Amino acid sequence: MTPSESKTKRPAFIILGAPGSGKGTQGQILGSVPRFFHCACGDVFRSPDTRTALGQQFVDYSSRGELVPDELTIALWKAQIDNLSDAYFYKPILEFYPDELITTINATQPPVKVLAEMIRRITSLPVYDAMAKVVV
Repeated sequence: MTPSESKTKRPAFIILGAPGSGKGTQGQILGSVPRFFHCACGDVFRSPDTRTALGQQFVDYSSRGELVPDELTIALWKAQIDNLSDAYFYKPILEFYPDELITTINATQPPVKVLAEMIRRITSLPVYDAMAKVVV
């Protein structure tokens, strides 16, 4: 794979919500669909590389039972995605997201309805059609 091929940008869907709203459940379901990949912040927090400055900062906060600052959380998540990308597990497009690509889904519905709405929204995006034509 050439360096330019390894930097190919891919669509990314970020699921945000309150604790217990079903982000992980829905992410795991979507991650089992071919051409989708699931990376949860919880997974990142359970396996920081403590040999790095970021990992050491995380341990410093978490060992005191303190919340990890957003900036550090984002840096840890980005480092994890970069590691997965370098290992060819994932090739992420994590840039600016325009308003027309942001959607709100009511997560208080039964999980199957949340999943159906997520799939309906994802498959209605033009980028999905382009992504569906890519042969892996």
